[in-house]
Parts: sequence; structure tokens; C-alpha cells
Amino acid sequence: MKKINALLQISLILFSLICFGQSKEQKIENILNSTGILEGYQSIFEYQINSLKNNTNKEDSIKLIEIEKKIADGEITKRLSKACSETFSDKEIDDIYIFLNSETGKKFVENSAEVLNDKIQENLKDIHDEIAIISDNVRYNIQEKQENSKTEEPVPTDKEDGFYEVISYSEDYFAAHRLDEIVLADQPSIVKSDILSAQRSFDQLQRSTIEIQLTKEGAEKFKNLTEKNVGKPIAMVFGKKILSAPIVNEPIPNGKVQISGNFSIREADELAEEIGKK
Repeated sequence: MKKINALLQISLILFSLICFGQSKEQKIENILNSTGILEGYQSIFEYQINSLKNNTNKEDSIKLIEIEKKIADGEITKRLSKACSETFSDKEIDDIYIFLNSETGKKFVENSAEVLNDKIQENLKDIHDEIAIISDNVRYNIQEKQENSKTEEPVPTDKEDGFYEVISYSEDYFAAHRLDEIVLADQPSIVKSDILSAQRSFDQLQRSTIEIQLTKEGAEKFKNLTEKNVGKPIAMVFGKKILSAPIVNEPIPNGKVQISGNFSIREADELAEEIGKK
């Protein structure tokens, strides 16, 4: 028993020497790493920046490069360390570092997270603000492109309701999306009995759309239709009108379809009700 106690005492002494041999900055960095705070903030910023890169103009692209410098490993560690120093005393930092399960450690994990987060937000405010400005610019540019682009205008047809293969379309269809220049197959690949439900929804620009859920059999048919027509348009006919003929980017296996167009909320509601009728 005496040997065990002696070994424990030696272990505690060695651990204390290791702990007190580290600087305050090293202890804080260890806390940031062990709690995942450093990795978490780096991941958030990297995700935000990467999602903006392909849609920015030259000026905002340069700003993103500058922001990336601000979130480099050493720089963001300094800012998070500063937030820790402003939130906890030197003694508390020692206690958290050594005893993450002590009362002080519980304070850090359970009670001080909100306080610390506020300080972190203060120290990272300039980065958040710069990203927010660029995000607003990107949203504006996307919306402007959408508003200035040519939209599909419904075209009258004598075809029955359903989804059709497009067997012919003009060379400039991919740019102009003129529905009056496409030729549909004689029979629909998906018919109304393949539709489980339809309801009005909104896209990312808050424009009215119609969300369609197909039956199990309909979903399998639609999967086959989209697999066969990757890179080509398929047409959606309802109410004796060709409403849309989007280009298939990849096979769609889940039986979920979205129809977009220049619908008012009322028009979208009425069309969704018509499509969903058995």
C-alpha cells in the first residue's frame, strides 16, 4: 500500500512539473484544441469562404484571400486565446487545463460557454462582418442574374398531363429555354397516377414552386427517365401546358420533383391542387 501511495505521489509531482512547465499561452491552446473550439471555428470559416469563392467578383475574391490570412492557424489561435484570457483568470485557466472535470472545469463546459462565446464573437467580429458583406454581394449577384435571365414561358399543348421525354430541341435551348421549340414524345413516361402528392413551396429566392412526390412505382419510372436523359431536357405537362423542361444533371432516385416558373402564390396553389388530383 505504501508503494502504491508513493507511486501516486511521484506521478502527481511529475504531472504538476509538466503542467507548471508550460506557459499560459500553451495551456490555453491545449484547452482550445482539447475542447474542439479551435477546429470548430476554423471549419465554420473555411466552409463559409469555400461556399462563396465561385460566385464572387474580382474585388470580393481579393477580400476573401485577406480573410483567409486572418484565419490561418496561428492568427485564429491568437484571437481565440485572447477571448479565453478575457473570460478566465490565470488560476481558472490552470484549473481548466489540469482538472477539466473539476468544479472549475464544469464551469467552463456548462456555465461559461455562453460568456466565452460572446468574447470570441467580439474578437472575430471583423471577419464575420467582412464575410457577411461578401455573402450579401453574392446573393445580390445571383438574384440579379436570375432576374435578367430568360425564363420559361408555358406553352399550350394537346398532350395529357405527365412528364415527357424531349425528342427534339433547338441548338440554343440550353441558353434560351424556349419551350415552343421542343418536341415531346408521343406518350408520357410519368402519368398522373404516378403522383402521390403535390404542394406549393418556395425556392432559395423565395419564388413560388411546386413540389411533387411520386409513388414508389413513379419514383422508379422517374429514375429510369432521368438516367436515360442526363444532359438533356425532360418536359412537364399539366393543364394542357408545357410548364417546364429542365436539363437533367444527374439521375434522380428519390421521386421528388420541383416545378419552377413565373407562378404567383395563387397560381402555384391552384396548379398544385390540379396536379395532386386523382
